[in-house]
Amino acid sequence: MKHVKKIAAVLLACSMLLAMAACGNNESETSSSASSAASSSVSSASSGEETSSGEEGDASSAADASSAAASEAASQAASAAESTASTEPKPLEHMVKGTVEDAAMNSFVVKVDGKSITFPISGETDLSNLSEGLKIGDQVSVIYTGNIENDTDGSNTTVVRVNPVKN
Repeated sequence: MKHVKKIAAVLLACSMLLAMAACGNNESETSSSASSAASSSVSSASSGEETSSGEEGDASSAADASSAAASEAASQAASAAESTASTEPKPLEHMVKGTVEDAAMNSFVVKVDGKSITFPISGETDLSNLSEGLKIGDQVSVIYTGNIENDTDGSNTTVVRVNPVKN
């Protein structure tokens, strides 16, 4: 029964280490928190009985080492992603002014210089400046990124914001 409790304590400590590594904490926080968690779980599992043996200490330190390596790899991947994101230029924003011809849940059509351009509406589209939403006949300015194909197809664009145009 003693061995079952000790094995359960080691398994619990290992699962806690893996959970900490998955959260992406940095190496110093993970190893110090993990070692204190491992020692507290071993001592609580033994309940005043015999202390952990050398084999369990070896398993715990091996788990600490693998957790630290996983945490370090996660930190390096996160820093690489941040450096890539910070070096990418912000997309160039374009603007057109026109009259709303049609509006639906996922797209709207604006007539600009005699041509009708269809734009998509996504979760990133800011329509907050339009108090009554997109209404047919309203004059609007559309700020978008991407390119309009064939002077009418805005499906490859991302609409950033739609603002009313005051007459």
